[in-house]
Amino acid sequence: MRRPGVCAIQGDLRDPHGILGHPELRAQIDLREPVVILLTAVLHFIPDEDQPYPLVDVVKAAMAPAASCDLSRHHRRPQP
Repeated sequence: MRRPGVCAIQGDLRDPHGILGHPELRAQIDLREPVVILLTAVLHFIPDEDQPYPLVDVVKAAMAPAASCDLSRHHRRPQP
């Protein structure tokens, strides 16, 4: 069921340009306007060798000045 103003896209944060340029995202969200992008429970799935934080920088660079990017990353402490 499609609802006006709602969409879901499948993407990989390791390809932020693919997500940000997705036609459905562009049809729903104007990144020139202040928006909130939630990267909740995502970053810990991207291994350090894939450099997750520069990927976040790409997302932040696409956002308007008053926008917000909220993120979380799970960290497990090594067991003794």
